[in-house]
Amino acid sequence: MSKQKRHTYTYIAVIVTVLIIFSSFIPDTSYAEGNNQGETIRVGYFQLDGFNDISKDGYFSGYGYEYLMEVAKYTGWNYDFVYKTTDTATGQEHRLTYKEALKMLENGKVDLVCNVRKTADTENRFMFPSFPMSEDYGILTTSEDNIKYSRQDINSLKGITIGVLAGSSRNDEISKYLRNNNVSFQLSTFSTVEEMKTALFDTKTVDAIYTSNIRQLEGERVILRLHPSSLYVVTDKRRPQLYSQLDAALEEINVKYPEFSSELYNKYYSGPEELSISWTQEEQKYIENNPVITVGVNADFIPIEYYDKDKNKISGITGDVLEQISANTGLDFNYVIYDNCRGDSKNVEKNQIQLINSFGADYKWAAKKHVRLTSSYLNIPISVITQDYIKDYTLSNLKVAVVKNDYLTEKIKETKIYKSFVYCNSIKSCVAAVNSGNADITYIPTYSADYFGSQASYTRIRTYAVPDFNYKLCFAVPDNSDLILYKIINKAINNIPQSQIDNIIFNNILFNEQHEETFDYVYKYPVLTLTVICILWLVICMAIYCNRKLERTVKQEIQLSDKKIHIALAQTNMLVWDYDLANKRIIRTKTSKNWRGLEDRVENVPESFIESGYVHPECTEEFLKMFDNIAKGEKVASGVFRLKKVGTDGQWTDQYIWVETKITTIFDKNGKPIRAVGLTEDVTDKVNEALRLKEKASRDPLTNLLNRTSFQAYVQEFLEKEYQEGSVSALIILDTDDFKMANDTYGHIYGDEVLREIADKLAKSFRTGDFIGRLGGDEFIIFMKNANSYEMVEKKAKQICNSLVFEKDDLITTCSVGIVIVPNKYVDYELLYKYADEAMYEAKKCGKCRYVIYDASHID
Repeated sequence: MSKQKRHTYTYIAVIVTVLIIFSSFIPDTSYAEGNNQGETIRVGYFQLDGFNDISKDGYFSGYGYEYLMEVAKYTGWNYDFVYKTTDTATGQEHRLTYKEALKMLENGKVDLVCNVRKTADTENRFMFPSFPMSEDYGILTTSEDNIKYSRQDINSLKGITIGVLAGSSRNDEISKYLRNNNVSFQLSTFSTVEEMKTALFDTKTVDAIYTSNIRQLEGERVILRLHPSSLYVVTDKRRPQLYSQLDAALEEINVKYPEFSSELYNKYYSGPEELSISWTQEEQKYIENNPVITVGVNADFIPIEYYDKDKNKISGITGDVLEQISANTGLDFNYVIYDNCRGDSKNVEKNQIQLINSFGADYKWAAKKHVRLTSSYLNIPISVITQDYIKDYTLSNLKVAVVKNDYLTEKIKETKIYKSFVYCNSIKSCVAAVNSGNADITYIPTYSADYFGSQASYTRIRTYAVPDFNYKLCFAVPDNSDLILYKIINKAINNIPQSQIDNIIFNNILFNEQHEETFDYVYKYPVLTLTVICILWLVICMAIYCNRKLERTVKQEIQLSDKKIHIALAQTNMLVWDYDLANKRIIRTKTSKNWRGLEDRVENVPESFIESGYVHPECTEEFLKMFDNIAKGEKVASGVFRLKKVGTDGQWTDQYIWVETKITTIFDKNGKPIRAVGLTEDVTDKVNEALRLKEKASRDPLTNLLNRTSFQAYVQEFLEKEYQEGSVSALIILDTDDFKMANDTYGHIYGDEVLREIADKLAKSFRTGDFIGRLGGDEFIIFMKNANSYEMVEKKAKQICNSLVFEKDDLITTCSVGIVIVPNKYVDYELLYKYADEAMYEAKKCGKCRYVIYDASHID
């Protein structure tokens, strides 16, 4: 080998080595956080309601879509959603099915598929990340009006035909469950959930369907739920780099935003609550044979449970929950008050109590009281009420007021903080003991503490929330009660939605009607109370004096009344007149203002006013209606009308004034209208001022264009009342490009000049009937009513862009325009504004000083 060749190979080796070393310092651009290239990922977007949705106008939504958008925040991915495929046999397009999506992923036609369960088969075919995207379980559902099937009676499922999703890994679990329970069944396979629903509701070829719970339930009742498991976003095994990015993103989401999955589930799958409860035959028979249940209640547990004297019933949170249980079961409740014996077995037996309210949800406490606990319905936070001078309520030497034989008392004693207790019969007595100084502190539910703390009679107490100290309430069924009742109450409680429980709590805490007691106002407002008493005493004395004086002066008042009325009328600007309903005649009261242009007596009213042209044509209908209402027996009729103005010569002119008229009917002893008294006043100045202020309020002070509110009102009114199908109308939004730079460079005075010039040019460019307004800042808005053509709208857009160019030194200010054409049907203003705004921002993105027209004719 020659020396020259050896040098050549040496140089090549050195260059390769340097390149290899340098490349080790270049960051891996495929990593999610460093990916600035926006890699496009193909997603198998199979049909699944609430998970992979797509609207008619092509917008994606659903649990799966939003989850992938969250993943994209960490990976920088763009998505190509493959949601259609072509049937090779028929050549027709259809929504992608779950089975087809997995097949496409396996063949490399898509990169990701969501909502896949981990099984031996799927693990062999695809790569599963470390973290799931959701948790699910299988649900067997039937139509909500089908009460034949019940999980409690597994034999009711014998012979059932069940629809399942082709390729779903859950099909084996329902089969295995039914075989293990010796239930005969038949499976029918479908490509999509929609096909299964059609078979269940329309063709009725199946009795029930078995799917994942990750879908929307509409008109369905759940029979049973099986096999909780996780669902994943899976990738092709031939794409390890893609898998790595996905796994890192899912880890970030699950660690930093663990509640994301539950929020999405609540958004898309918190479907309608179950409308009915499935009762077994023995439960149904028990309800029929025992329609009334005796319930033991605490009459003084405000606001959780108390006896309402006004309504003669048990009220409060528990009372409302019992009403809901009654509605769910058909049971009625007979309430027995048993204070001072919360759960005492002898008292329960004596009163034949079958159900106990507001029982502490603690199994040790339940065993001590010989009862069974239902599901809890209320979580109670605890507060401590102290005398006002106590700052540390945890001191062991404090005297604690507690309720005898109460669960909360047991919890306080278990803390072993306090040594001295004052026993009371109710929480009200405990609070009173603290207020009077017989005890230092007491622990009560926060809801009750809020109630007592709001009463002015408790002047020496303070309330503190106790952190991490609360307990739950449930119903208790005595051990000697029927076990079937226990099951019924449990089912009824579990069927009450949490949202309804929250509403019950909210209404009882915020709108408690027993909030004020008899002397609360005396305690709260002592000075005001004393003042009221003094005033009442003076009023009584004055009433006695005035009554005696009235007897002497009543005759004088009667004599003077007519004279006073005439004097008062003479001092006013009102015209007073009588209306004879029988003869349809108006007579002016002599001492009132003259009726200029008319005689003091006018016949054939109101027709003569109309025929003479005295009333403006636009007001004739309302004017006639006012007199017609009086003739029909209405007590009062009124209105504001435009009447002919009388000149200095006493003759009518072509001008009109605004007049307010009010007519009051006078009836005979049989209730028949016989005459009326009318008052008429010239209110021209008031009306004109109101119109002027209204016009001023509707205008932008800088440009004198319509402001945002009045512009929207005019356009909305046009769309609702005047818009004609087949016409071309358009909403135009205009934004001034680089206006902030102009303001910052040359000051606001120059900026205001630009805005006024824009307003002036727009006013000259558009027709008088078009609406022109200023949205605020440097944004303007125009609505073209019934333009001649689409081309005319586009011509106006070009004119705007060409004319609204402002140059000062080296700074050029232009305008970007967004336009939406009103579709050939009614749409509201907000929707038009949205699309015009999007078009305007698209114009800015495309380089400014241009227009973009959004054709909204396809808007639903």
